[in-house]
Amino acid sequence: MTGVRGDIRIVACALLSALAAATPGLRAEVEDEAVAGTGEAVVLLHGLGRSYRSMMPLERRLRAAGYQVLNFAYDSREREAEALVADLRDQVAACCRTAERVHFVGHSLGAILIRSFLAEHRLQNLGRVVMLSPPNHGSEIVDSLGDSWWFPEVMGPVAERLGTGTDSLPRNLPPPDYEVGIIAGSASVNPVGSLIIPGDDDGMVSICNMRLEGMADFLVINKTHAFIMQSTEVTEQIMAFFRDGHFARDGDTDAAGVPDCPGDSEPPIVFEDTDACPFQCCTFGEWVAVRRTRLLEQPNEDPREVSSLAEGSKVIAETGVVRTKPGRMTVLQQRGDHAPGDRIYILTYLGEGVYRIWFNGEFGEERLTALANGTTGCVDEDCWATVDVVPESVWWVRIRTATGRTGWSKTPEDFSGRDACEH
Repeated sequence: MTGVRGDIRIVACALLSALAAATPGLRAEVEDEAVAGTGEAVVLLHGLGRSYRSMMPLERRLRAAGYQVLNFAYDSREREAEALVADLRDQVAACCRTAERVHFVGHSLGAILIRSFLAEHRLQNLGRVVMLSPPNHGSEIVDSLGDSWWFPEVMGPVAERLGTGTDSLPRNLPPPDYEVGIIAGSASVNPVGSLIIPGDDDGMVSICNMRLEGMADFLVINKTHAFIMQSTEVTEQIMAFFRDGHFARDGDTDAAGVPDCPGDSEPPIVFEDTDACPFQCCTFGEWVAVRRTRLLEQPNEDPREVSSLAEGSKVIAETGVVRTKPGRMTVLQQRGDHAPGDRIYILTYLGEGVYRIWFNGEFGEERLTALANGTTGCVDEDCWATVDVVPESVWWVRIRTATGRTGWSKTPEDFSGRDACEH
């Protein structure tokens, strides 16, 4: 087995060396005037051992769709991550200050540099971020080959920090507090890399290691790591995420959702209770607008307005959904299956002090009486756990107007008729 593994390492070394040697050179500078303006801008970052040219097909399609584009050129094999992030900061400040919104797309290492940049420099006009096959939890290939004598010489100082260990650059970055969509490749033209990587992969990174706590959406597409950024389908999915905050799933794509991975312990970034009427005596049916209000296209973070209702408008409330960004608590004392140090995620309120929870990949229920005041601290008088993050819930209601038009309201308090106990 040792001999076979040694042969695999030699072949993998040769493949990575060839990739690095074949990489086109960098352009000397980026033209700032190419992205100046007040519309929506997109900043592109290529991956390790590549150049800005690898992102040019995506750049052309985004420009054709009306976006201003900065295709950030950097030498991924010569400089440390901190220096590259500083260059990115200067380029973004020079090009995109007046843009209405600034989106980011990063391929592989480019996604990790975006995370590093946004962890230190939050933009007031930040839009959304799409990552293409990112090693968010590191790459097993670096674990396997990183101790080879040639690796730092050929792949550079940043590559050494892309493993899965405790000193991994991506694993030491904070989870995002901005909207992130991840597109994972599932095809491989690197059979040697796929032998090294456990589970499904794109030849360079396992699909499970591409995921990220706090991601808004995740899509698996049958593309390779090396060429995922050049796919027309991927471009369309990127623009869908910029527009809607989620990827398009209309039956015309070969994409799949989040895979099951060993050790899953994190809940969905947004948990949804469908057909939800979330309080005693809550009822759907005929409602009346008590003030002017808006109807929105979709129940998500950045919906488009489809209609407005005047005070006194009669409508039909058809159904509802409660969307919750999970809260989190840390166990302090042993309680059933919960041991000190365990993290429990708090989902929706079920009534009478009881919440739906997520623990070790499974749903459950727990009485958290002290959480009713909406603050952090002990969950009850025994203080067996403490709330670190309070869950945030929004009740969306689908409304049908008198003309038959439908839309969503996230302000049901703008209507009377929702509480049957008032009659």
